[in-house]
Amino acid sequence: MTMVNLPVLIVGFNRPDLLQNLLVRLYDLNVNNIYISLDGPRNEVDFKNCNDCLKVAQSFSTKFNIQIISRSYNLGCNLGVVSALDWFFSQVEFGVVIEDDCYPDNDLLKYFEKFKQSKQFYQDQKVFIASAHNPFIRMNKDSISKHALIGAWATWAEVWNTIRLNYFKIDMPVIKNSLDEKRNWRESIYWWVNSTRAKLGYLDTWDGIFSDKAWRYGFKCLIPADNLVTNFGFRQDGTHTKNSIETNLIRLNNDTYIDTNIDDLLVKHYFRIRIFHSVTPVIRLLIEFLKFRSRKHFDDLLNNDKINRIHFR
Repeated sequence: MTMVNLPVLIVGFNRPDLLQNLLVRLYDLNVNNIYISLDGPRNEVDFKNCNDCLKVAQSFSTKFNIQIISRSYNLGCNLGVVSALDWFFSQVEFGVVIEDDCYPDNDLLKYFEKFKQSKQFYQDQKVFIASAHNPFIRMNKDSISKHALIGAWATWAEVWNTIRLNYFKIDMPVIKNSLDEKRNWRESIYWWVNSTRAKLGYLDTWDGIFSDKAWRYGFKCLIPADNLVTNFGFRQDGTHTKNSIETNLIRLNNDTYIDTNIDDLLVKHYFRIRIFHSVTPVIRLLIEFLKFRSRKHFDDLLNNDKINRIHFR
């Protein structure tokens, strides 16, 4: 089997069994260049698991061209991922990003390779990101969405660097992006509140900021006809996905949905954006603003991370 030259970043934390499974899978898929970013422990329980993750990563040093960064401190699901992406896209022109609880399908890397090779075709349509995740069980073709889905995805360094600019700057909600495309106020408020709470440190996630900024630039996301990645992170030791009976896949009963606009499906069934999202989240955010004392200096924390993290080859 031909060696796959697409560089792959794995974002890991405290679940060595999932990291082991993913690395074995990527080895079976003949991936060559692996980058692993490991966040550090929050507590004593995490300490052993995080250390075991580093041991797992190092045990594959003879199987891949591998680079690892590891931390003795915890950055969290927001800064930890942003730091990993900064590092990865400073090393590569184009790359695939996979979270450690994801398990790739046989065709995942072929899909990303085709996306890379068709760069001009897709970018003429403003498609700058490709996701391997399709939450809907049955679709009849690849789709183009205004929503950037994560878990396993790929893009160019120039795209990440554009989105990354002023990443933590507090801005106002908008219904029109740089391409004069519109979304309704309900969606605008939903994503604005999500990203603003993350920027203030009340919500420890990075993807709401990423998705909102990608839309503001008019960057679209390619979504495959068939889901190409399975998420095994729904279990008690998950950070945000602790319910083992939940899933990020959705089976709709109405067969006609395969011809429905993908964005309409995502808004209604995946993100579940409702009318109350125009009001309730804003009230919550206003209360948090009133309680807020001093904003975390995220960029300073990331600069310190560059100095203090340990780099293995």
